[in-house]
Amino acid sequence: YRGGRLPVCHVDAYRLERPEEASQIGLDEYGDGEWVVVVEWPERLAGMLPPGRRFEIEIAITGETSRRFDVHGPGGAPC
Repeated sequence: YRGGRLPVCHVDAYRLERPEEASQIGLDEYGDGEWVVVVEWPERLAGMLPPGRRFEIEIAITGETSRRFDVHGPGGAPC
Protein backbone atom coordinates (compact mmCIF):
# COMPACT_ATOMS: atom_id res chain seq x y z
CA TYR A 1 0.00 0.00 0.00
CA ARG A 2 1.40 3.38 -0.92
CA GLY A 3 0.24 6.90 -0.23
CA GLY A 4 1.21 7.39 3.41
CA ARG A 5 4.47 8.54 4.93
CA LEU A 6 5.89 5.03 4.45
CA PRO A 7 4.70 2.30 2.08
CA VAL A 8 3.13 -0.74 3.76
CA CYS A 9 3.54 -4.37 2.75
CA HIS A 10 0.95 -6.81 4.15
CA VAL A 11 2.06 -10.46 4.44
CA ASP A 12 -0.35 -13.20 5.41
CA ALA A 13 1.99 -16.09 6.24
CA TYR A 14 -0.86 -18.47 7.06
CA ARG A 15 -0.41 -20.52 3.91
CA LEU A 16 3.37 -20.86 4.22
CA GLU A 17 4.40 -24.33 5.29
CA ARG A 18 8.12 -23.56 5.77
CA PRO A 19 9.96 -20.30 6.55
CA GLU A 20 12.05 -20.75 3.37
CA GLU A 21 8.92 -20.12 1.30
CA ALA A 22 9.04 -16.45 2.34
CA SER A 23 11.96 -15.85 -0.02
CA GLN A 24 9.90 -17.33 -2.85
CA ILE A 25 7.20 -14.67 -2.36
CA GLY A 26 9.74 -11.83 -2.22
CA LEU A 27 9.49 -10.94 1.48
CA ASP A 28 13.22 -10.16 1.64
CA GLU A 29 12.68 -7.27 -0.80
CA TYR A 30 10.73 -5.33 1.85
CA GLY A 31 13.14 -5.60 4.77
CA ASP A 32 15.32 -2.65 3.79
CA GLY A 33 13.78 -0.19 6.27
CA GLU A 34 11.92 1.74 3.58
CA TRP A 35 8.73 -0.29 4.14
CA VAL A 36 6.48 -1.05 7.08
CA VAL A 37 5.90 -4.79 6.89
CA VAL A 38 2.75 -6.09 8.58
CA VAL A 39 2.86 -9.86 9.09
CA GLU A 40 -0.05 -12.08 10.07
CA TRP A 41 0.99 -15.48 11.49
CA PRO A 42 4.64 -14.38 12.07
CA GLU A 43 5.47 -17.67 13.81
CA ARG A 44 5.47 -19.24 10.33
CA LEU A 45 8.48 -17.05 9.48
CA ALA A 46 10.59 -18.35 12.38
CA GLY A 47 13.86 -16.46 12.63
CA MET A 48 13.33 -14.36 9.50
CA LEU A 49 11.93 -11.23 11.17
CA PRO A 50 14.34 -8.74 12.75
CA PRO A 51 13.97 -8.85 16.56
CA GLY A 52 15.16 -5.30 17.30
CA ARG A 53 12.90 -3.42 14.90
CA ARG A 54 9.49 -4.94 15.34
CA PHE A 55 6.28 -4.30 17.18
CA GLU A 56 4.00 -7.20 18.03
CA ILE A 57 0.25 -6.64 18.10
CA GLU A 58 -1.98 -9.30 19.60
CA ILE A 59 -5.67 -8.99 18.79
CA ALA A 60 -8.13 -10.61 21.20
CA ILE A 61 -11.83 -11.01 20.53
CA THR A 62 -13.66 -9.47 23.49
CA GLY A 63 -17.19 -9.48 22.11
CA GLU A 64 -19.20 -9.87 18.94
CA THR A 65 -18.09 -6.48 17.63
CA SER A 66 -15.18 -5.59 19.91
CA ARG A 67 -11.46 -6.40 20.01
CA ARG A 68 -8.57 -5.67 22.39
CA PHE A 69 -5.17 -4.80 20.94
CA ASP A 70 -2.06 -5.52 23.02
CA VAL A 71 0.98 -3.82 21.53
CA HIS A 72 4.58 -4.64 22.47
CA GLY A 73 7.58 -2.77 21.10
CA PRO A 74 11.14 -3.88 20.54
CA GLY A 75 12.33 -6.05 23.40
CA GLY A 76 8.74 -6.90 24.38
CA ALA A 77 8.02 -3.64 26.23
CA PRO A 78 4.28 -2.78 26.34
CA CYS A 79 3.32 0.31 24.34
